[in-house]
Formats: sequence, C-alpha cells, structure tokens
Amino acid sequence: MPISDDAINALPFGNDAFGDLAYCMQEWRNAGYEAVQALDDPDDSDSDIHWGIALIGNLAWAATVFFPPAFGTVATVSTATKAVSMLGSTLAAGISVKLAEVGGKLTTPKGKQFLDDYLESQVPDLLEEYTRGADEWVRNDLVSHMIAQYLTRFRPNIDQNNDAAFMGFYKSVAGGEERRRYVWENYVFPGSGTPFYNIPDGKGGTTSKGGRGGLKAALAKPLAGALKEFDQLWQKYKRELANYLNSQNPYAGAAYHMGERYIEQHPFNPVLSYKGVPDAFLRLQQSRQRKLSTLMNAKT
Repeated sequence: MPISDDAINALPFGNDAFGDLAYCMQEWRNAGYEAVQALDDPDDSDSDIHWGIALIGNLAWAATVFFPPAFGTVATVSTATKAVSMLGSTLAAGISVKLAEVGGKLTTPKGKQFLDDYLESQVPDLLEEYTRGADEWVRNDLVSHMIAQYLTRFRPNIDQNNDAAFMGFYKSVAGGEERRRYVWENYVFPGSGTPFYNIPDGKGGTTSKGGRGGLKAALAKPLAGALKEFDQLWQKYKRELANYLNSQNPYAGAAYHMGERYIEQHPFNPVLSYKGVPDAFLRLQQSRQRKLSTLMNAKT
C-alpha cells in the first residue's frame, strides 16, 4: 500500500474537519443575514410584524441550502435533516420581546442586529449535529478522497512508501484547500448549486457563484418566493376580514372592536412552502412559527 495506516492516523483529520465545519456554519449564518437584508419589504407595512414572525419562527428558508435539488449520498441527506431540524428549536421568551421591539422590521439598525444575533444563535446547534456524524464520514469518505487527490496530483510510485510525501501534501496549503472544499461541497452543502469556488463559464463570467455568495444566491430565490407567497396570503387574510365585517354590517363604532375580536379568534398564521425541503421539516418549522406567534400575541 502506498500510504500506511500509521501515516493516516498521525494526521489531524478530525480536528481539521471540525474547523472546516465551523467555517461552513459561519458562512451560512453570514449568507442568511445578507440574503434577508437584500430582500424587499412586504407590500403592506401593516404586515411587517407578521413577516418577522414568519421569517424568524419558520427557518425553512434558511435550510434550503442544505437541501439542494441534486442530493448527495443518503447519509449526507440524513445528516442535513437532523442538523437543520434544530433550527429554531429554542424559542426563548426574549426572542418575542426583541422581535416586538423592532416591529418585525429586520432591515432597520436594531432589526439587523437582532437578525444577526438570532442566526448566530442557531450555529452551535447546527454545528453540534453535523459534528455527530462527521467522524464516520471522515474515515469512510474524506480520507479516501485526500489519498486519491495525492495520487492524482503527484502520481507517485505505488511500490514505494509515500507516507512522508502524502503527509506533506495534507499539511500544505493546497491540501488544506482541497480538504475544506470537499467538506463544503460533499458534507455540508452537497449539490452543484453551492460550490466552494466560483465556477467560470469560459467567457469571463461564472455559471455558479461559490462560497458565501453562492449560499446567498441559493437562499435568495426561496426567500423571494416566500415573501411573494406571504404578501398573497396577507391580502387574502385582509379580504376575509373585510368580508366578515361586511356580513355583520356593524355600526361605525363597533366595527373596530369586531375586527379585533376576529383577529384574536382567527390569527394570521401564514403557511409558506419551500420547494425541495422535506415535508416533515416544514411541519416542524411551522409549529415553531405558531409558537412564536402565540408568544407575540400574548404580549400585545
């Protein structure tokens, strides 16, 4: 064998992979923040707080990068499912207070800080879940990949011992670059939609954005779709409220109070769809959205 087990065991594969995972999670957090900031506000300013609840309480939009159209291995999909199921799992009472303080407006200075802090608070749970299954993936996949990369790049004599040369490649900048790229593309964000580097189109442009820009682009589409869907549901809700009031034909002084009672009895809880995200995860997120909505209503 061109590379011995002793050489492989002497290298810090696990430690380095953990650093790569932490890097991926931080780039996800940054991309999510930037994607929301680039989004338009809801059509109706009266719906801002509801949009904030839908966005923070239902983080399915932030999980879409983990579920690209082209899945990787079954093991990778399973890891992603377990990891992103943690998104929003802890809805502390302080979240509703802070969201109320910014009125659901996440593009104001205070809103930006709230969003940044909230996405940052999701990183530890995601990282913990990805770490749980990482050792097996490293042993069965990453190690083999790095050996294959060494053999392809250097074409060593396989009849000789290549321990020192392989260890040198692994510890080099090129080796570290290849390891991090592989963790990004094959374990955390599998699929051609979120590459580690930009993919050139041969004409001076790119066919796919890489890195954080790629994650942001991957989040932008479902976010835009969610906002459009939200606006439609909000307008439908307002029409239903208006129809109810018209059917009751209240006198002027009672209309407001009847509207308040209707809203209390029939709260606006939009159900947003995200293509490619598992139904079980969507249902879980929607239940957390309703929980946050309940917390918000209790404080009004």
